[in-house]
Amino acid sequence: MRHQSPRLRRSAAAHFRHPPVAAGSFTVPSYVLSALPAGTGSSSLFNTSSYQTFTATGLDSGFALGGATVSVNSTYN
Repeated sequence: MRHQSPRLRRSAAAHFRHPPVAAGSFTVPSYVLSALPAGTGSSSLFNTSSYQTFTATGLDSGFALGGATVSVNSTYN
């Protein structure tokens, strides 16, 4: 007998902004918030540095950057 899994209903949404760090805060527009699917999910904040180039033996080109991500569980209504 073959096991059949129930169909999972999933949805996703993403919104990307690139506010300057000097601003100290940012606001997600209401039209974005109202477009999020109802249910549980997560909200994430990404912070990255500017990239820096470097050279090394055996590489045609190289670059590096640093970054950090913070995610929290969220409920959307």
